[in-house]
Amino acid sequence: MGREEFGRLPPAELWELHEAWVRRERRADYRAAALACLYANAHRDEKEKPSPFEPGDFFAMLRDDDDESEIEPTDADLAALIANLGAVDR
Repeated sequence: MGREEFGRLPPAELWELHEAWVRRERRADYRAAALACLYANAHRDEKEKPSPFEPGDFFAMLRDDDDESEIEPTDADLAALIANLGAVDR
């Protein structure tokens, strides 16, 4: 997708792209956290830490206690976010 085509996407489609990216990153983080758990639990001192390590111990976004509400932004919210992207220096 070219820059012009990206710029013409409606806010709802941009949000869908963002959500797809977040899901992809979350899966990648979970895979890395699963390996970290395996290693950490294999070398864990059970007297010092009786409960096993969990993915959220390595990636905060994977914690079960994170109660992120799934609030869908309005088109106006997304348009404001997109307008502000131009203000960021790269």
